[in-house]
Amino acid sequence: MRYINRISAILIVSLSLMASVAQAKPNVVIITADSLGWGDVGFNGGSIETPAIDNLLKSGVNLDRFYVAPLATPTRVGLMTGRHPLRLGAAYAEIRGWDNVGVHYQEHFMPQSYQAAGYQTSMIGAWGLGHAQQSFHPNQRGFDEFVGHQLTGTALNPPYTNIGGVDFQHNGQTFATSGYEPQVISSLATDYVRGRDKNKPFFLWLAYSSADKNDSAPAELMAKYQNIGGGDISLDPARQQARASYAASIDAMDQGIGQLLAVLAEEGVADDTIVLFISDAGGRTDKNGSANNGSMAGGWGETLEGGIHVPAALVWPGELSGAVKFS
Repeated sequence: MRYINRISAILIVSLSLMASVAQAKPNVVIITADSLGWGDVGFNGGSIETPAIDNLLKSGVNLDRFYVAPLATPTRVGLMTGRHPLRLGAAYAEIRGWDNVGVHYQEHFMPQSYQAAGYQTSMIGAWGLGHAQQSFHPNQRGFDEFVGHQLTGTALNPPYTNIGGVDFQHNGQTFATSGYEPQVISSLATDYVRGRDKNKPFFLWLAYSSADKNDSAPAELMAKYQNIGGGDISLDPARQQARASYAASIDAMDQGIGQLLAVLAEEGVADDTIVLFISDAGGRTDKNGSANNGSMAGGWGETLEGGIHVPAALVWPGELSGAVKFS
């Protein structure tokens, strides 16, 4: 299917480019947004402020026909393994808290290749690729460091619960922190870049979550988007509140991306870092959704254009530029 071909192609290109400069291995950062609506980025005319994402789309290769699965888990399976999620039994649903499934322990994950190539590896944010046994854990799939939550849909405010249990950890141990999660994981990512072993290249997967229903952001962000329109948003107050919460979470994510890019520059490694930005699914536009997919039909969970066509960019300063248009 097209979405897995797009993901695999980008990863193959990245690895091939790395091989061509083996004497100076670039750092690699993958940033995944959570069900980001096509029409919710400024680059596509959205009403949410996303200057950092817009800059990625402008400064690198704008992948304007990038396709993913309509759900996070299959997209992430394809991203991490380079294999079709149908083959791995992960094509049709998210992995929920009550599920005991995951990607088979014998499957090879991308960070394992980076480890073998001498990279230090870290995953920060939402995992979503299995949690019921130790072999599904990020630290068993090639990540030296993991800070975040194993499930998708975890609350963005402390105590970060999912189906009644706290879901925020560092390498398997409950991680005591506070704050709005998009801001927390952005701070963790910048701390990681600053504190890394500067004698080794690094691979970082930064995976954000967006607000679900009334998972409110800090007051200043909520106030900023209290009257935001866009998408199929009715005048119902609850729906409008959900839209504001969602918009605020995207704004917070964008600010975090901007902070990470600034730290890469401060550390003097911006020109030696490949950045891939994608959404893990199209925006959710059903009665419980708050995203805006512009003129595209459908959304999260659907194989219509709005569910699988997402904003995406590949950035490598001095090496890649321009838009790639797929017919």
